[in-house]
Amino acid sequence: MHIGQSYVFNYRVTESDTCALTATDQVKVLSTPQIVALMEHSARELLQPALVDGEALIVQTSILSVISPVSLGAELIIEASFQGVLHGLYETDISISDLAGVVARAQLVLSPGNTKDYYQAALKRQRGISAV
Repeated sequence: MHIGQSYVFNYRVTESDTCALTATDQVKVLSTPQIVALMEHSARELLQPALVDGEALIVQTSILSVISPVSLGAELIIEASFQGVLHGLYETDISISDLAGVVARAQLVLSPGNTKDYYQAALKRQRGISAV
């Protein structure tokens, strides 16, 4: 991987991407959870070649700015750009744009780790919560 390397994909906003699922049926704009999901997907696709078998990427920190609402049916361009590795963590910048310009930006920091370890940690946490 080299600094500035990017992963880009196009996406059309559908009914299931909108706030209609979390708010009123009258709010048919791209939801914040879907913005985050698109950004995480692009970061994982960008960084996947750097992983070894059995590794996954977990978002450690994120800074998100939603600049403009996006309507149902909008055509989006999502781009993740590799910014480097610091203390074993992958740093990425991500933007979502439509024909009028940038609608959201984020910085995601992801850590690679063993998928079995992550799953075991989740099970252990759930057992601890269930015992309370």
